[in-house]
Amino acid sequence: MNEKDKSGESLPGESFFNLDRHPNLLSAIISLAAVLYVLVWYVRLATWQSSESAHNWFHEWSWVIPLGNMAVFALVIGWLCSLIGRFRVALLITLIFFGSLSLAHWLKMGLLGVALYPWDILLVREAVLTVDPGILTGYWINLILLVPVISIIIFLWKYLPKKRLGLGVRIPLFLMTTGMLVSLGSPAFSFLTPWYHQILKKPWRQNYSFERAGLILSLAAQAQNFYIKPPAGYSKERIEAVLDSLREDGRNAAGGPEERIQPVNLIIIQSESFWDVRNLAKGNGPAVVGFTNPSDPFPVISRLEEEFGSIEVVAPVFSGGSCNSEMEIFTSSSMVFFPPGTIPYETYIRQDTPSLITLLKNAGYETTATQATKKSYYNDREVYSRLGYDRFINALEWDVPLTNRGWYIDDSAAVNQIKSIAASATRPFFIYATTMENHWPYPKRRYEDLGISTQMTVSGLDDESNDILETYVCGLKRFETAFVNLINYLSEQEDMPTLVIFYGDHLPGLGKEGKSEWVYSKTGYFNDDLPPGERLLRQFSTKMYFWNNFGYRFKGRLPKGPVSMNFAAPILADIIGIDGGPYYRFIRKFRQKYPVFTKRGCFDAEYNFLPVTEVLEDPLTEEYCLLQWDRIFAECVSK
Repeated sequence: MNEKDKSGESLPGESFFNLDRHPNLLSAIISLAAVLYVLVWYVRLATWQSSESAHNWFHEWSWVIPLGNMAVFALVIGWLCSLIGRFRVALLITLIFFGSLSLAHWLKMGLLGVALYPWDILLVREAVLTVDPGILTGYWINLILLVPVISIIIFLWKYLPKKRLGLGVRIPLFLMTTGMLVSLGSPAFSFLTPWYHQILKKPWRQNYSFERAGLILSLAAQAQNFYIKPPAGYSKERIEAVLDSLREDGRNAAGGPEERIQPVNLIIIQSESFWDVRNLAKGNGPAVVGFTNPSDPFPVISRLEEEFGSIEVVAPVFSGGSCNSEMEIFTSSSMVFFPPGTIPYETYIRQDTPSLITLLKNAGYETTATQATKKSYYNDREVYSRLGYDRFINALEWDVPLTNRGWYIDDSAAVNQIKSIAASATRPFFIYATTMENHWPYPKRRYEDLGISTQMTVSGLDDESNDILETYVCGLKRFETAFVNLINYLSEQEDMPTLVIFYGDHLPGLGKEGKSEWVYSKTGYFNDDLPPGERLLRQFSTKMYFWNNFGYRFKGRLPKGPVSMNFAAPILADIIGIDGGPYYRFIRKFRQKYPVFTKRGCFDAEYNFLPVTEVLEDPLTEEYCLLQWDRIFAECVSK
């Protein structure tokens, strides 16, 4: 045996995995698998936040979770082995690396209530400057929980391979692991893509997804959303050329009534899942839904709609994903240009981004966002700051009593908070509020004690589906009651001229989990025989309702046909007389040609349905994509 062989290093060209040289290979493989599984728990315990974290880890268990985590660990260890040549050293580096990530995740969750994302690596300096070392005192329980895990690793240490890998193994191992790691950044090539939605099961609640799937697997799955390459033809000069052509169009037409007080206060309410449930009567299925009074279940809102007007808006989402609707309304960006299944609030809003809020702020408005939630959703606090809000207030910071109906905060409490913010404003204000009371699911018990009469007639539905529908309609009626409270209050404020708008963020999920289309299908409101354009509008159209306390009627100035939510902000800017600049001029121009523009299809000016692939070939759509990329990802020349 030569000296090199005695040193424990594999001979050139000789495979490490040779049973003659390694009679204990089986025990090594078993130990390796055990270590990988223990590593999963190592990171799991290092990121422990609460008993709820453990519940989410075990809840809705899937085989993809442990195997996926082990695969990512093995991939990183294998890549390091290909560079270093020694398994044990690679394992130690991996432990330190993922341990550091786990601590960073724990700190971010403790400080902001938001999970760690791949792009947070770009914010390391900011994190170091802002983290209070005192928060680390709460980490001791995690360290105690890690003791048995580390003890197991120490016990298994002697069974792990200790010989140095030869180049005959390291070179192919490097090529394979590098390729797999790089592939994580591409939805088309990532080996995790087939299980993406099993890993990140609730993209609208990323903290839950991370707790359920584990930090490492979630980070690996999110990597494919880390980078969007610039669209073909993008350059600062190209953007300037597009803007120059728009500047020639002049200022936006000033909107609003001549007699209104300048400027008008503005309140926008995102009413959770608000939708005109009377539309179910349009179906031709076995189940039939109707109402005793044609104006039910919200007679006051129906009357106000007739008097003040409304817009039919087409949401980018169905049954969930409210922040994507919000994203389109605020920024006039389209979800068409983002990868499927992504949530820009979580993934792409990493810099100050021009929006309707920044326009209002620059016009002198005091801008406030408030949510009827106690937890962080969609990276809200960070995103709202980047969109231009002066402040964000979640339910834990409200100065009015919190009352719950079921799992969620009452809409009446949300309205009381809106009134409180308005009353304390020292200058013209913009308030954006999101409600939660009528959020899915819709269990029978939510309103049983109130004895609310829905005046609804239903036939052909099973009892559980009927209960779901009854609960949802009760929620609509309770939102109307809360909304009437708000307009009664504002009607008495003669010195507070205010425009109030509310909209439904998406249609409700009327069914059990995983069957959000159940009631729609039973009533025939959704069916496979519908033309694609009609199906699109039925599944994604909600309404935006208008009211004010200064006597103006909007009906003649609102679009008559449906429009995508990304076109709403220029319409609102026109109404209150704010110049949105060249970008809003472009959005108006695009809306004139394609009033509905979604991933699932589009409509032209005559409301003929067009596949989105056809519209994407239009040079005007190319300009839209360039402008949006510039505003979200680049220098924002067009702000």
